[in-house]
Amino acid sequence: MKILRLLISFILMTLLTHFTYAQHAVTGRVVDEADMPLVGANVVIAGGGTGTITDIDGNFEIQVPSTETELQFSYVGYLSETIKVGTQTNIEMRLLPDLKAFDEVVVIGYGSTRKKDLTSAIATVSSEEIAKMPVTSFAQALQGKAAGVTVVQSGKPGEEAKIRIRGTSSVNGADPLYVVDGIIDADPPSPANIETIQILKDAASAAIYGSRGTNGVIIITTKKGKKGEPNITFKNLFMAHSK
Repeated sequence: MKILRLLISFILMTLLTHFTYAQHAVTGRVVDEADMPLVGANVVIAGGGTGTITDIDGNFEIQVPSTETELQFSYVGYLSETIKVGTQTNIEMRLLPDLKAFDEVVVIGYGSTRKKDLTSAIATVSSEEIAKMPVTSFAQALQGKAAGVTVVQSGKPGEEAKIRIRGTSSVNGADPLYVVDGIIDADPPSPANIETIQILKDAASAAIYGSRGTNGVIIITTKKGKKGEPNITFKNLFMAHSK
């Protein structure tokens, strides 16, 4: 009986040692082709859904379950990269610009143009990017998706987060102007109904809206009906709190 207890203890210690070895922290930095830090870049465990974003210096830290884990790095306007962690504990990832993205048509205050012809500060978020995130509000859909856009949580239960385009010290700390399908000062729709989001961040791009665009302008284009078979999408979010 004593031998059996010793054998069980040995097996449990072996399993615990293996589990501890498998779990390890990976730190690193995400930069662009000029070695400048990419703030708010996504670092996600491939196939697992767990991830983090880089800080103001482009640094990140994430717990990976095993040496077989792959990390996916992505940032708006840049090509995504995937790397196998292996035994690495520090990774520096350099992302290159997605040149194809500059051929996309961008909606601006007075019409539309191609990204490569833009000279003003405009950020774009597509429905494909929104669909990848388990979000229920418009503010959450913009979290970490556009440089220069800050989402401020109030901390009060049930209160919607605030969006600031020109920093938290923007004029009067006011919200940006929302334009939904050409309707000025409309409420933003559910993320599931959005086709594209264009964020006008500087005075040049938002000039047509006058003083109303002082704190930036968010232009939202909603989804329209398309030819073909019906497409049904179902999302279910589950949250659990442990004491």
